Amino acid sequence: MKTAMLAMILCYASYFMMAQTGGGEFQFKSTECLSNDERVSVQKMLKTNKQTLQLEGKLTAKSSLPSSLFIWPIKKSATAPYNEVWSISNYVDHNPNYPNQLLDYNCGNRTYDTNSGYNHAGIDIFTWPFGWYQMDHNQAEVIAAAPGIIIGKSNGNYDRNCNFNTSNWNAVYVQHDDGSVAWYGHLKTIL
Repeated sequence: MKTAMLAMILCYASYFMMAQTGGGEFQFKSTECLSNDERVSVQKMLKTNKQTLQLEGKLTAKSSLPSSLFIWPIKKSATAPYNEVWSISNYVDHNPNYPNQLLDYNCGNRTYDTNSGYNHAGIDIFTWPFGWYQMDHNQAEVIAAAPGIIIGKSNGNYDRNCNFNTSNWNAVYVQHDDGSVAWYGHLKTIL
C-alpha cells in the first residue's frame, strides 16, 4: 500500500513538473516609475511641505553637516522565516547618455534609461522570495536609511499593481540632516 501511494505521488509530481513551462529570471520592463510631470509634481509638493515645516520650526534649513551615513532601508520582520526578504532588480544609471547607454556601479548594465532621457536615479529593491505573501504578512519593513524628518507622503493607493509607471503610488519622502531627500515608493497601503 505504501509503495502504491508513493508511486501515485511520484506520478503526480512528475506530471506537475512536466506541466510547468517557462521560468527563468523575471525581466523588468525598462520604464520609469514616474513620468517627468509626476516627478515635478512630487518635487513641488515636497518644496511646499518643506517651507511649511520650516515656518512651523519643525525643519531647519539645509545645514553644513557632512553627508548622512546611510543604512540599508529594508529589514526582515521578527516573524519572517527567511534569511533575508529582499533583492535588487536595478541600480543607478551612471551614464548620463541615452537611450540604452547603461552603466551601473559595477560597470555592468543592471539599470535602465528611457528614450525620453530619464536615467534611472535609484536602487530598485523588491520583496523576495515571495513578494505578495511577504507583503500580506508584514514580513519586510521599510526603514529610514538615515535619521530625518518626513516631509511628504502618499498613501491609500492600490498596492498590488505590477505596473511600475503609475502615478498613484504609496510613498514616503524623508529629508536627512544634510539636506538630502530619500524617496521610498511602491509601498504597501497603510489603512
